[in-house]
Amino acid sequence: MGLFDQFKNNNVNIKEQIQETNAKLLIEIARIVTRGSENIMSEIADCISDTKTYFYRHIERFQERGINEFDDKSFIQWISLVDILEKTQYVFECDWKEEKEEFVYGIQSLFFVELDHLPAEETWFDETEGVTMWCMILDDKWRKQGIGIYAFDIDSDSYVLFPCKTQEFSKLRAYAKQLGFRIDYAKNM
Repeated sequence: MGLFDQFKNNNVNIKEQIQETNAKLLIEIARIVTRGSENIMSEIADCISDTKTYFYRHIERFQERGINEFDDKSFIQWISLVDILEKTQYVFECDWKEEKEEFVYGIQSLFFVELDHLPAEETWFDETEGVTMWCMILDDKWRKQGIGIYAFDIDSDSYVLFPCKTQEFSKLRAYAKQLGFRIDYAKNM
């Protein structure tokens, strides 16, 4: 085996290690956001193990987002994670100019808002303010329960909101950053 072959094999091994690390990070993010939901873990694993097949199997959803080609595996996995979490009501995606009633309904419909009996009352929110301010209000109201409202950055003008234990936030932020993406307080989006 020549020097070039060794270099080529090392690059393949490094690429595989990076993909394995990224897969673990995505799964860990999903585990934290869902508190270990097995159904979610299974679908995330399916997406990660064969992202291209997953993409074409769910092409309509990607096209709704303006993604027509499989050209960035990491981004496809990130968006897939968001979509999986959204369809199972772990996250709520809303427009930056969402109507107050729709915002409240979306927040109230989230799995852990219902399970943890987190209040989200329409009277808390001023219709003239927007999603950022409303998220600040939720952070304030949920602080005593150790919960905050966070968001996935998907490089759009929407908010992908989810409640999470505040003690888990630093891990989520770090994992997303390692993947080249962002999770932050919703009020910072």
